[in-house]
Amino acid sequence: MLAAVEFEADIQEVSGRSENRGPSVILRIVCFLFGISFIAAGIGLWMVPGLFLDGGIILTKAILSILLCAAGVGMTQISIERPLRELHFDRRFQQVYLVEATPRGPAQVLKVFDYENISKVDVTETDIVLVGQFDQTLTTVPIESRRVREELIEQLRSDPILV
Repeated sequence: MLAAVEFEADIQEVSGRSENRGPSVILRIVCFLFGISFIAAGIGLWMVPGLFLDGGIILTKAILSILLCAAGVGMTQISIERPLRELHFDRRFQQVYLVEATPRGPAQVLKVFDYENISKVDVTETDIVLVGQFDQTLTTVPIESRRVREELIEQLRSDPILV
């Protein structure tokens, strides 16, 4: 029981956060430029001639180019990484959680909607829309594929949210 109370307290704290999260535009541009620079440096390292091409120099060049290219790929991944939003339906507490996760970070609950505050759920070809009282849009989440859309419709048919 104590764990459930702490879980609900954590959700209420997190649900007040802003929906616009993730790296800023400036940080994404800087990460992209540094990533491309590191990749170019890793490749360009092999274009620099050396006086001697013994095993130690070739091994050093190989290790440095691998490290630079790996750092470049990591930096470009940060720049193009976008958070993924999902809706989680909790039958036990009769709530819908708007969850945001990045591929490298933990998932966080952005908002919590009670079933009683949701009057309608619209599922289109591209997104799902939770509509509240007085026809106000509570949230809109994009749908990635047709299979996900079909699974979502099946889940909504079996869930008491539409009852």
